[in-house]
Amino acid sequence: MIRDYVRLEWRNLYYSTDKPNSSTARLRNRIETLWPVNKQRITDNGASYLMADWEWFIPVDDPAERFANRQRIRTGMGYRRSRAWRFEGVFVWNRSRMPRRPC
Repeated sequence: MIRDYVRLEWRNLYYSTDKPNSSTARLRNRIETLWPVNKQRITDNGASYLMADWEWFIPVDDPAERFANRQRIRTGMGYRRSRAWRFEGVFVWNRSRMPRRPC
């Protein structure tokens, strides 16, 4: 199974100091894949599965934030006990790319 999850994120930052308030927008896109191990589908009760996804964060404007432009890779395995209960073990790797600033 392959899924693509896209969202637009709007964030408002309010400070209690003299720093001015700011707001930023960024696009997030996550592509995810799931492989069933012991059942036909991952939606079956008792199904074990492997998972992997890649998500990237794309700033719409140029925020004065250090980690606005980042990527996230996740991999792991899960077990669906029932419709209400699912257990997952996930390894997450975050990567941030600093924007180039003129010297």
